[in-house]
Amino acid sequence: NSTSVREVMRGGVLYDAETLDRIMPTPVALPTPWWRTDVPQASALRLDETAVDRVVVEEMRRQQSPGLAVAVLKGNEVVLSKGYGMANFEQQVKVTPTTMFQSGSLGKMFTAAGVMALVEDGRMSLDSSIRVYLPDAPAAWQQVTIRHLLSHTSGVPDYTSSTFDYRRDFTEAELAKLAFSMALEFAPGTRWNYSNSGYVLLGISISRITGRPYWEFLRERLFVPAGMNTVRIISESDIVPQRASGYQLGAAGYEHQSWVSPTLNATADGSLLISLNDLIAWSRVVRARAVLSKASWDVVLSPVTLKSGKPHPYGFGWFLDTFKGKRVNQHGGSWQGFRTQFTRFEGSDLTVVVLSNGAHVAPDIIANRVAAVVDSALAPLPLPAGAIAGSDPRVELALRAILAKAASGGLVPGDFEFVRVTAVPRMAAGYGRLLRPLGALQRLELLQDRGAEGDDHVYLYRAVYEKQPLLVQVKIGPAGGVTSLTFPR
Repeated sequence: NSTSVREVMRGGVLYDAETLDRIMPTPVALPTPWWRTDVPQASALRLDETAVDRVVVEEMRRQQSPGLAVAVLKGNEVVLSKGYGMANFEQQVKVTPTTMFQSGSLGKMFTAAGVMALVEDGRMSLDSSIRVYLPDAPAAWQQVTIRHLLSHTSGVPDYTSSTFDYRRDFTEAELAKLAFSMALEFAPGTRWNYSNSGYVLLGISISRITGRPYWEFLRERLFVPAGMNTVRIISESDIVPQRASGYQLGAAGYEHQSWVSPTLNATADGSLLISLNDLIAWSRVVRARAVLSKASWDVVLSPVTLKSGKPHPYGFGWFLDTFKGKRVNQHGGSWQGFRTQFTRFEGSDLTVVVLSNGAHVAPDIIANRVAAVVDSALAPLPLPAGAIAGSDPRVELALRAILAKAASGGLVPGDFEFVRVTAVPRMAAGYGRLLRPLGALQRLELLQDRGAEGDDHVYLYRAVYEKQPLLVQVKIGPAGGVTSLTFPR
């Protein structure tokens, strides 16, 4: 019934409930909020909330999502902020815009912004070696810079392997020592490879420089100025109002997330509790290029340039995509039964945030479908009904070989020209389960040549199997081998 409220009173002062202008005892208009200063106002958007609800509920059923929080902003205007489903099954608590979700790697954009704040203060340098801030790093890491860690071009392997002990309480020193024990996967700056380890080291660097936990520095320099009032570090012991439970699918249905040690739930690669309201505030910061300088934002949202001179579409804590020729800046997260997505469609001045408490949910798909409902120009172009011309026989040969190996469940790092090594065991098992029931591969149909991505080239194929077709995205490296194999939904 909040729409029936006309005035509110606080401290004996009467305010207009809609505008927050002071009515009594002295009429005073509300000063322009900081996030609207010097920012062009977006035109009003008439949102078909029923259509959005229909898409969200349909995806929740299809993906078996326990709960979702969804926000849509046109410019700075919130046109939708809503919870769907359950935050906690045991207590029968529903999701609301104030429900606290784990961020997963969505939190990397805040770690990156914290580093840029220290750069602005003159306390860090993007092109300084990590050994300046973490002197225990091996001599072989001398060429690894802060810029490399921020952009995932350092060559530092990812620590999140299938054999990693997630139940052990690691100190910061132990996590750093673990990272330092791993040989670099490539010369810094020569490739892009997503590395949680790099962001863990950035968080440790922030802590060493500031003399306090990295999240306390982020709270002071980012969260408080941004008006993000509830974001905080994950804690098992603290009482956190409206904390959601994370779920995964088991043989009998939903199960609680797997337990992770408290210290591993406090690393800078994405260990925050955050609400939809926090990310609405952050969206306004991103749009206004606030909190940091505009020059810093330009660096954060610029593609990294590899040593080959070619750009890779990742900045500092942001994937930098394009859709129909317009910039789309986005990042997602996945951790402990939670999946998150923050997508800003620059050309449409539209931001969509989706937070889920299901490990199996694909919030990016939901965000894109919601965006298409709000703005029809963001609807995806249909894929060709049949193959297009131009398929390279060498690419098809490499793709057929790796699909056959994947169907057998026997993928190994050596099957790739380059691959994130720690992902291969899980990839091999998952791809085997996906492909084995489909029968024999009958043909490959090239649907899109998606062009260059750094030093690789990206293609989308339809793999027609005996039982059903499947979309396959493959990346081919400079030497003609496969560097990535994924199955878009």
